Amino acid sequence: MKTIKFFLTVLIFIIYFYDSFIWAQGKIITSTEANQLFGSVLVSISMSTHEFEQIINQSKNALRVKISSNNLFITNSEKSILYKSGGNLSPDENFHTFSILVIKELIAKGQSNIVFFEQRNDVLTITIGEFTLEFSTCC
Repeated sequence: MKTIKFFLTVLIFIIYFYDSFIWAQGKIITSTEANQLFGSVLVSISMSTHEFEQIINQSKNALRVKISSNNLFITNSEKSILYKSGGNLSPDENFHTFSILVIKELIAKGQSNIVFFEQRNDVLTITIGEFTLEFSTCC
């Protein structure tokens, strides 16, 4: 009986930390660092921070973001479209996945009313104020 309890405890522990690790996608850096690391912004699409927060509240763990043909697409982790500024996507399009926790940290640090979704070559960044979120998972 002790072995079963121990096994279940370890399993729950692994699932909990695996789930936390999976959804900890993204890293906040300064906008200056982003320009140095990833180059200049090729496409920038803005949105109010308030509207972005409403989108965030529709997802449990992560947001998936894509810029295609100058259109912004945001889905939740289950791939349901939460926002699109126009255009269409094929089902096999790759998105950049960001953790909700890290996005909320960016909003708190950035302290701005405007969010910028930026395409930089093969990198998609989210900038609020003087801070930029990148190091997403592409899927």
